[in-house]
Amino acid sequence: MILFRADGPQEPFSRIKKDLLRELKALGPGDRVLVMGCSREPWLAAKKDEKAFMGTWGKTLYLPLPDYASRRLIWPGLFARHGGKLQYDFDLSTLAQLSEGYSAGALDAVVAGLMTPARRERLKIHPVDIPEVLQWLCRVEPVSPDLDEQLHKWMDKTPAMAAIKGAAADKPAAAGDKDKKGAKGDKKAAAGSKKKKK
Repeated sequence: MILFRADGPQEPFSRIKKDLLRELKALGPGDRVLVMGCSREPWLAAKKDEKAFMGTWGKTLYLPLPDYASRRLIWPGLFARHGGKLQYDFDLSTLAQLSEGYSAGALDAVVAGLMTPARRERLKIHPVDIPEVLQWLCRVEPVSPDLDEQLHKWMDKTPAMAAIKGAAADKPAAAGDKDKKGAKGDKKAAAGSKKKKK
């Protein structure tokens, strides 16, 4: 696994693995330390590294791609963050539909690229329209469905998801056992009431 840094060269994961695991094991119950990790492609880790770190993290969060309703909220917020404002009659519904498959970070990159200081000055004269946003959206790569599927499969292997799925699988079996026991109990009760009638 390689660590990608935006500000510099790539580092091999093995360079910090031993030190990081040693430091994490040294933490005691009273230590107040928050350790966070982030990966776009966690399934690329070697199996031994995956096993070592799978139990290290107390929680694993999956941040899904924004759905239609989320994108309708994200677009105006991003324009406001970057100093722009969408007109009242802007067709936000169409933009939200056309931006399906893009991450929130990709949408942010689109708006950041579009809302340059020169463009912000011209907003009152020439408001932002969909073709202009689409020109910038075409420059950003959407998340492929295969990549999203791989992430779902990897998440299913995490201890938390395995426990959730295991508990969900046990509940129907337990409910079925209860029904069988209840049915047997009902048969015994019915047989007992027949004996009393005789």
